[in-house]
Amino acid sequence: MPRLSGLLLCAVLLSALSWAEEKPPAPPPDPAKRGAFAVGHRKAAIQVKGRELKALFFYPASTPGRDKPPAAAKPFPVMVFSPGGDANPEDLPGWESFADFFATPGFVVCLVAFSKDNCWERAERFGEVLDWLGKRNASKDWALKGALDLTRCVASGNSRGGAAALLAAAKDRRFTHCLSYNASHPAGYPLAEEAAQMKGMSHGTIRPADAPTKIPFREDLSTLYIAGDVVDPRYGMAPDAHHARQFWNEHLFGDVRPTRVLVQVAGLEHGGGGPQASMTSALRTA
Repeated sequence: MPRLSGLLLCAVLLSALSWAEEKPPAPPPDPAKRGAFAVGHRKAAIQVKGRELKALFFYPASTPGRDKPPAAAKPFPVMVFSPGGDANPEDLPGWESFADFFATPGFVVCLVAFSKDNCWERAERFGEVLDWLGKRNASKDWALKGALDLTRCVASGNSRGGAAALLAAAKDRRFTHCLSYNASHPAGYPLAEEAAQMKGMSHGTIRPADAPTKIPFREDLSTLYIAGDVVDPRYGMAPDAHHARQFWNEHLFGDVRPTRVLVQVAGLEHGGGGPQASMTSALRTA
C-alpha cells in the first residue's frame, strides 16, 4: 500500500475540526511542515474533585517561550492528552514535542498527569478537566482567558491514556474528536491480574468486574485510532494493531465510517520510540 508521511495525522485532524464549525474545510496545510504559530507553554495545577493534577499547556502564542501570552487569533480548539502507564508528572516532558507540534497549526494542548487511575477512572477525569478548563477560560485572572474554543475538543492519549481517551469521548459529547495512539485494550486484556502483574503491567489495563464488555459509541464522533505492529518486548503481548482490530470490530466500532479511521503504523512500537516517531513513521491503511 502507499506509504504516507505520519505528519498527515495533523492535517487529517485539522480538516475534521473545520467540519465541526459547519464550514467547508480549507485545504490542509503541508503536513511535512510546522504550522504558522509560535508556541507558548506554561505549567498548571488542575483541581478535580478533591485532587490536584499537574499539567503542561502548549498553545499558539504571540512569541515563543514560557508563560507568553496567547496569539491574538484565539480562540483555538483544545486537546486534552494523557500519557500511558501511571501518567506521573515526570512523564509529561516526554510528550512535549507532540504537544509543541500540534500547537503550531492552532491547538491548545493540555498534557495531564492523571496518576494511577485505570482507564475507566481516567476517562471520568477527562470530563472533569474540561469542567476546570471551562471555568478558567471565563476567569479574568487566567493567563489563557478566552483562548480556548470549548466547542471543539479532542480527547487524546497513548496506551492507557489512549484507552481513556476513547472511553471519555464515547461518553462525553463535549469531545467532538478523538485521537488515540496505541491504546491499551479498554475491554481488558485476556490475562488474570496476577499474570499481568508478573509481566510488569499495572491494574490500569485490567477490566474491572463491573466494566461493560461492549462500549456504545457516538455516531457523531470523529476518531483517529493509531496502532503499531511491533510486539512489545516488555509484555510479550500481541502487537497493538492486533487488539486494535479486535477492539474496533468487536467492542466499539463494528464497521468503518467516514468519520472513523484506524491506521496501522509499520514498525511502530507501543511507546513509539518517543512521540516524535508517531509523526515521522511511514503509515499504511489498516
